[in-house]
Amino acid sequence: MTRLADIAAHAKVSEATVSRVLNSKPGVAEATRQAVLTSLDVLGYERPSRLKPRSAGLVGLVVPELENPIFPAFVQVIESALVRHGYAPVLCSHTPGGAPHEDQYVEMLLERGVSGIVFVLASAAMPLATVAAQRQREAELRRTLRELRTAVDRFKESVDQGLIPTTELKPGSEGYPPDLETLVEGVAAANDASGRKLKFLRRVPVDPMTKTTEWGLRAYQDAPDATRWGGQNVFDVYTTSGATALDGTKYREW
Repeated sequence: MTRLADIAAHAKVSEATVSRVLNSKPGVAEATRQAVLTSLDVLGYERPSRLKPRSAGLVGLVVPELENPIFPAFVQVIESALVRHGYAPVLCSHTPGGAPHEDQYVEMLLERGVSGIVFVLASAAMPLATVAAQRQREAELRRTLRELRTAVDRFKESVDQGLIPTTELKPGSEGYPPDLETLVEGVAAANDASGRKLKFLRRVPVDPMTKTTEWGLRAYQDAPDATRWGGQNVFDVYTTSGATALDGTKYREW
């Protein structure tokens, strides 16, 4: 049991002053407060939790859950920032099976004397979830456009190499396919009596932005920014979505 008289005698202050320090009351000079705390340590008494020296290297990180991939993403970013500034994060999260409530976590962290506590709120994570979903669709759009354009280029290379007979090409094709379906259905291989076909796509992929297989097409004869297909051939493919990307560009310009 802490005896106020012993601490007061050692620190050369009144018992009332010791009481004010131990109860974190205002009106005590900092030098006097430090003298009382030093006496507390020297005499072997345990400081109250609120008066224990804080660990400058610990910061609590409280998140609602970790099953939703959005929250681990938040944790990774925040932990990296804390580590860069010399702090060690203490992760606290609800898990199935009766993990402590948020209030209990806060109490535990304060007991450990952390330098601060960062809360990740579910409502704050929603905008990030939206951005993450859009970024994923953008990556899928880039992959799909690359797949389609590669198929068109392979068709043209096959024509240039004589692997596709001119009888399979319509006038004005410039060696490009007449439509996307031809890349899937294939064309007869030159000098092959077996009827073998050269195919360049397994299927026409779905546009991740419009959720359809309807793509914008440009012919070799069309202007680079044309939005109406001339119909002579398929030289380029683009999405018909009029939405704006995260980087500020228009998807249809990709």
